[in-house]
Amino acid sequence: MAAPVSYMLGKGRPPRNWQVCFVWGLAFGLLLPVITGALLPSSVVVMDWNRDLIPAGGVPSELLSAQFRAPLNSFVYTSLNITTGLIFGAVFGLGFWVINRLTLAANLAVSRYGPWIFTFTLGATAVSLASYGPPDTLARLG
Repeated sequence: MAAPVSYMLGKGRPPRNWQVCFVWGLAFGLLLPVITGALLPSSVVVMDWNRDLIPAGGVPSELLSAQFRAPLNSFVYTSLNITTGLIFGAVFGLGFWVINRLTLAANLAVSRYGPWIFTFTLGATAVSLASYGPPDTLARLG
């Protein structure tokens, strides 16, 4: 959702080439599992507190303990989900390139509505696939 807005603000520049979009997608795909794995222990503490499994007074010590588990968890999560991150990175790079082209199109209607339509379509497709996709396919994708 932020991509169409950010491109609307930068209409005075030329469109980015596909290599730049691919590098951004690759960086996103490589960093996604690392950051997700690092934040996972803290999110488990918050969820446990929300379900009343941890008292409010125990949250700070549990969060500190989670921060010490974060590097190892990040490494393990990255090693298990690097393929998934790269698949999402490829989709991110492709979406970046398409939104960039649509936003800077010469046709005013395409420039104004194209990025939003593409963003909602790609997002709805991803959510539909994640919600209603075959479990075997989803397990292979990560």
